[in-house]
Amino acid sequence: KQILHIAHVQLATMDGNILHCSLSHIEYGAQQRASRRVAVPVKAAWRTIRNSNLHSAWGEGVTHDISNTGMRLVIPTPLEVPQQIEAMLYINIDINHSDSEAKRRKENTHDLQEIRLSGLVKYAKPLPFGMTALGIFFRRISELDKLHLSRFLADRADAVVAQQKAS
Repeated sequence: KQILHIAHVQLATMDGNILHCSLSHIEYGAQQRASRRVAVPVKAAWRTIRNSNLHSAWGEGVTHDISNTGMRLVIPTPLEVPQQIEAMLYINIDINHSDSEAKRRKENTHDLQEIRLSGLVKYAKPLPFGMTALGIFFRRISELDKLHLSRFLADRADAVVAQQKAS
């Protein structure tokens, strides 16, 4: 069985240009993860943790895929492995407003939810154009952020299945 993961990525370079690329990965055989990996580009901020009081500056990246236990993050710089990092993912979640005005309008809005986590970079793979793909295992993530992330991933996986059925 083959699974093709494709993530379309847009990154701003230091000189203000926009880099557009598509990352793809073919996976052979059954997935061995306990949690399902979903190919979804999500904006992220990250920094390395050297010790409890010393961090690097924040960098930006975009996810290639995410699961409940880890992610593949694409960044514009190389990084040594293993490495402890702190990251923030910015995901769109659906919020059903409970105030009476929103109920009258029956609005469903999209809000940006910040997911904070710390993790271990297990591998760093060089990509074209000086980019690097990091395989990150989540070490710490709050229960509430786990819940938001799990819901987001389930919604995206359902959307992919619906799109495949429509094709």
